[in-house]
Amino acid sequence: MKANKHLTKITVLTLTTACILFGGLMLLLNNSNKTNHDQNMNAYLGTNSQGSPGYGVVSDNIVATEIGMTILEQGGSAVDAAIAVSYALGVVSPFASGIGGGGIMLVYPADGTDPIVYDYMGSSPANTSGSIAVPGFVKGMATVHQDFGKLSMDDLLDPSIKLAKEGAVVTSLLVRMITNSQAKIDPAVRDVFLPGGSPIPAGDQLKQPALAETLETIKSNGTDDFYLGEIANQIAKSNSGVTLQDLSSYQVEKRIPAMGSFDGYEVFSSAPSSGGVTLIQMLALSEKLELSKYPVDSPEYISLLSEITQVSYNDRYQNVLDPNFYNVDSTELTSADHISQLAGKITPIVNLTQTITVDSLAESNGEENTTHFVICDQNGMMVSVTNTLTYWFGTGKNVDGFFMNAHMENFSTNASSLNKAEAGKRPRSYISPTILAKHGKPVMGIGSPGGNRIPLMITEVLDRFFKYDQSLQEAIEAPRFFNDQNSVYVEDNYLTTATEEQLREMGYSVIRYDNPLFYGGVNSLYVDYLNNKILGGADDRRNASWLWNRN
Repeated sequence: MKANKHLTKITVLTLTTACILFGGLMLLLNNSNKTNHDQNMNAYLGTNSQGSPGYGVVSDNIVATEIGMTILEQGGSAVDAAIAVSYALGVVSPFASGIGGGGIMLVYPADGTDPIVYDYMGSSPANTSGSIAVPGFVKGMATVHQDFGKLSMDDLLDPSIKLAKEGAVVTSLLVRMITNSQAKIDPAVRDVFLPGGSPIPAGDQLKQPALAETLETIKSNGTDDFYLGEIANQIAKSNSGVTLQDLSSYQVEKRIPAMGSFDGYEVFSSAPSSGGVTLIQMLALSEKLELSKYPVDSPEYISLLSEITQVSYNDRYQNVLDPNFYNVDSTELTSADHISQLAGKITPIVNLTQTITVDSLAESNGEENTTHFVICDQNGMMVSVTNTLTYWFGTGKNVDGFFMNAHMENFSTNASSLNKAEAGKRPRSYISPTILAKHGKPVMGIGSPGGNRIPLMITEVLDRFFKYDQSLQEAIEAPRFFNDQNSVYVEDNYLTTATEEQLREMGYSVIRYDNPLFYGGVNSLYVDYLNNKILGGADDRRNASWLWNRN
């Protein structure tokens, strides 16, 4: 097995004379880890095919990544591995996702059939006054398993049951999350996460017996227990605001992805009410307005992409809603005509009067929560998955070992808003699991956590990879920025002093904010047909890792 936390970087030390004599060789070496995308797809079309590129997993935790690889090696599909990884992440990183939450899985089958979005985000209970939505995670896993699973659900649950029972190594990131969230962690599990009143130390074993028992119940009694059985009863009795009727009526939604194009690739992303439309609009606008003609660290680039973000995010506020409640046409929202209309709102002069509309507590709080992973199996199926609790540890409320989500915080605080809470409705979110494809085959899976920063973080990485010829890992490791109204937040090593001053002269407030979690955690896999392998990009901001193998 080839284990890569980062892509290998070839560093070339050059002297002036060497550049003159061996410039071509140096260019080859310096770009040996970059993929010529056209050549890559030509290789797929038949001239250089050498069999399967193999299979791979990238996630925010090495234990979860290894579990996914094991499932693939046992003959499981990418969906099987995604189910196992989803459950495992809920054990090893319970602050970011879990069975008390929800998520979205984008599946691109290997047989040439159309990709499909599985939306198992939380929906509002009948009582809309609380913070907890009806959890969709467990039913979501069961639904995708029914459609694409090859191994038994028992096989997919066993690794997580073992982790919860025997313990998982506590990471420094988990310690940080416990420290930051300790005030809201449910007293029922404080001894687990805060033994003796202090966060469990890094390197210790985190054992979660109550969670292990709940997972055992799901394994023994099936998914229905979570929505109709004893687990459902415990949720209903927990003062969560979610009733047995709410649980029994929950449905997973299968949707057609939002679709667009970028750099000659088809782009498939999550359907409304999530963030895929916004991401596709941003990619389309960046091409239409020729963003890549500017250096990626120039004031012009940052200013134009900031304007693109504001226009796309405001269009989301007007048009991206739960399609079960409103007529939402994602095809129209990503059409050339609509993109032209949005482009017309962007002027060469910085529009500092244009601001992003914020109408939910989750957007106002701006937490960096959620987790994203990508899996590709040896048959060519790819899945891109984002799971969430909305906030770190969700609401902090714990039922039978798992944390309950705070999805209701994504609804508008304005009673007249179209995004107001209503029974059965899903709120808007920025979640954007994405797959790029060409000639009917998935080539790249990508996504990120990060709340309202998700579409911009993904756009920055895709831009660097496709338009600025950076390797996948380089594009992910590169410093990022986020514009919040007229403030530009940048990682410390992004801007020169001169560029910062130019942005200030343009009217922006520039804030050097060196909090890695703030800038997402972009994880990605790229099928390199040219070299017959899979390339991964894992974001160090969340200690992510990737693995690949080829039988």
